[in-house]
Amino acid sequence: DPSTQRITDANPSACAFYGYSLEEMTSKNMQEINVFPTGHGDGSETHIRSWNSSVAAFSHRLASGEVRNVEVYSSSVTAGGKVLLNYIIFDITKRRMAEEALRNSEKKFRELIEGLSSAVLVFSSDMSLSLANAKAHEMLPIVPENHSSENLVLEKSASFINSSELE
Repeated sequence: DPSTQRITDANPSACAFYGYSLEEMTSKNMQEINVFPTGHGDGSETHIRSWNSSVAAFSHRLASGEVRNVEVYSSSVTAGGKVLLNYIIFDITKRRMAEEALRNSEKKFRELIEGLSSAVLVFSSDMSLSLANAKAHEMLPIVPENHSSENLVLEKSASFINSSELE
């Protein structure tokens, strides 16, 4: 019920996910389930904003106390002459964890590549330049706005291998 934020009904899957019986679920309101960062009020602004859009992301607290990231698809329905919100909720906790792990991995990779004292160039299968570290930019005439192999103008005698290392 958008006027009170009280949960009026829940299906068995929702009850199982949150860890509450139907009676416990229907005695709760969304403020008891939504987890909002300190200093962001009770979340009613976010709740109302999600009412106008069809998808929003939230953190929800389960009966166990565990907090899960969820994606909420909302739509209004009329029941008994009253406008209610119908929520379809997907647990996206694992997706969020994978996204964070990927961001951390990319950051470490970027720091590693940028920290090298050697030039690093990575070309995609179509031979377009997809990555060049700072040392490569320092050593080679690469146009920063257009990372393409066409922008590499190298003399025929250019070598990326130190000939003294070959002996």
